[in-house]
Amino acid sequence: MNAPLLVYLTYVPFSYMKLIAQVKLDTTPEQTDALKCTVKQANEAHLTYLSERAWDAEILGQ
Repeated sequence: MNAPLLVYLTYVPFSYMKLIAQVKLDTTPEQTDALKCTVKQANEAHLTYLSERAWDAEILGQ
């Protein structure tokens, strides 16, 4: 049996309140691999976006 996958979800509406939910997903091994791949791609896209904005604003490395 595959161990439950622990996922943290964060929601910050209007930047003054932070809501975090911790959930356990009972996934198959294939679903676990697919979710990990999705999260990795989302994180890479977010970091690329932030890096581009920092470069555009000339604050990279500060």
